[in-house]
Amino acid sequence: MSPVRIAAVTDDPAALSIGPRRVFETICTDERFALTAFITLPGAAPRKVGVFPFVMGIDAQLFARPRAFEAPAFEASVDAIPTKHLDAVTAGGIEYDVILDFSEAGAPAALADSARFGLWRLTSFDRNAGFDDIASPASNVDLLRIPNATELARRVGTASYNVKITAARNAAFIREKSAQLLIRELRRLADNDAPEDLGPCERRNGRAPGVADIAAYGVRLGLGLGKRGFERVAAKAGFRPGMFFLKYGKGGPLDFDPAAAVDIFPPGNRYWADPFLIENDGETFLFFEDYGYADDRGHISVGKIDDGGFSFIGPALRADYHLSYPFVFRHDDALFMLPETSQSERIEIWRSSEFPCGWELCATALEGTAAADSALLHHDGAWWLFTNITNDSYGDHCAELHLYRVDGPMLRRLEPHPLNPVVIDTQTARGAGRVFAVDGRLFRLSQDNAYGTYGYGLNVMEITRLDMSGYNEHKARYIAPDFEPRLIGCHHADFAGGMFVMDVRRDFGGRG
Repeated sequence: MSPVRIAAVTDDPAALSIGPRRVFETICTDERFALTAFITLPGAAPRKVGVFPFVMGIDAQLFARPRAFEAPAFEASVDAIPTKHLDAVTAGGIEYDVILDFSEAGAPAALADSARFGLWRLTSFDRNAGFDDIASPASNVDLLRIPNATELARRVGTASYNVKITAARNAAFIREKSAQLLIRELRRLADNDAPEDLGPCERRNGRAPGVADIAAYGVRLGLGLGKRGFERVAAKAGFRPGMFFLKYGKGGPLDFDPAAAVDIFPPGNRYWADPFLIENDGETFLFFEDYGYADDRGHISVGKIDDGGFSFIGPALRADYHLSYPFVFRHDDALFMLPETSQSERIEIWRSSEFPCGWELCATALEGTAAADSALLHHDGAWWLFTNITNDSYGDHCAELHLYRVDGPMLRRLEPHPLNPVVIDTQTARGAGRVFAVDGRLFRLSQDNAYGTYGYGLNVMEITRLDMSGYNEHKARYIAPDFEPRLIGCHHADFAGGMFVMDVRRDFGGRG
């Protein structure tokens, strides 16, 4: 099969931001693609003047600061890629399969007639991206395809990202992160010889923000920075801002009532989060992240729930790096734990040697990868690993769900899903518990990281397709932090033996 012929519209191929560089590096290292030309637009880019560009320039210098991104394959080939003027391309008929538009002003729709699958543009590269959604629940990004000079743009893919505190940081973040959406859809095109079509969409590149908009943003930013500073001081004083604690009660994933749950409140200057239940020898054990504000590190602790309530047993697993999300499971009459170990940049599997507080490391995988909130599923004879991976400048684990077909809990062989990340959505992607079956239906618990709050809400997602050709899910239930006063989030749950456990967040926990 011939490679997909790709051209790109850029203001300056030598001064690309990290997002386009990531896309071009992928194109240059994948035999399914060929980067065949850069296209320049007539005239120099307009000089940025006015209040808005000035404010965004200062904002970027103070807060954006993306890391450098090495793109050796692209850099080795960039000088050999021809640069063509817009007029020469539009006069030449169909020369390419896809034209990618990374220009600031936006390429004219007429350019779409020069590519078999039209002109593609991420809305994260629109002029006001990052600012327009700073007060929104999430930053929504569309990948648009303009089929030709006359038809309405159509959505090829969508993504959403948690909103950063400043507009310039938000813009840099979504431009870098949304490159993964474009890469995924290019891979889908190469494999299927047709792009995804999610329906028509108006191209949008709205008016520049006025003085009133910028003033309102300044007030919002000042309040946000002040709140963060206050919370740092409060944490050192032991007031536990944004504290997680646990709740438990009777119920299953589709009918449990968080308002009727019993609180498990952590002692001291700590919080407890990421709870997992497991039954063993007729008893129900509760494993969870035990985080200390003073040392900014978590370990795994364990307790027991019975008719008398919750009783704390003690630490179950410690390391010289942060541990959380203790996914515990049973396989072949043995008990295993897959905790989050993203700081060690690998996935670790631990086997119980003396339950519940004795564990030995028995397997590792994805060395060099920062993976968070991972869970294993055995379904229809196949093993699957669900995990949230970050490789961006901001350490964001919330927006991308990656899926692997694996050979079992020892993770000796991992086969990445061809459409990874299979979900790109800060409101549904990040894991919030195990993947499980109810009455033949498959469900996945996930976080909603909207409103700039980590762990704002909890989703119960029903998986309707799980194979190496596709992945689909939809929201079957949503739990918002509105069932008691002073809650600011609820982001994890688990179920066993007719019982549920979850964590919630409170604005301040008070001195323990």
